[in-house]
Amino acid sequence: MHSEKNTSDLLSYRKRHGITQKDLAKFLRVDNASVSFWETGRIKPGGPAQILIDMLIRLDVHPLDAFCTDLNTTERIFSK
Repeated sequence: MHSEKNTSDLLSYRKRHGITQKDLAKFLRVDNASVSFWETGRIKPGGPAQILIDMLIRLDVHPLDAFCTDLNTTERIFSK
């Protein structure tokens, strides 16, 4: 379920963990503009992206710590 608080906290979460909009977009498999629009409230994330964002913010961990279990996965996500 979508949470207004989570959407407004996305920028804080991203900065706290040192994640760029570009890297978060790659991880979520969306374009950079989507992340920017979510952070400003221009649009709301939906579907799988919203679920992942909710989980990341609730757990307050870096996405690679939360979901990647090996170096190869990390390299695949951030090398594209």
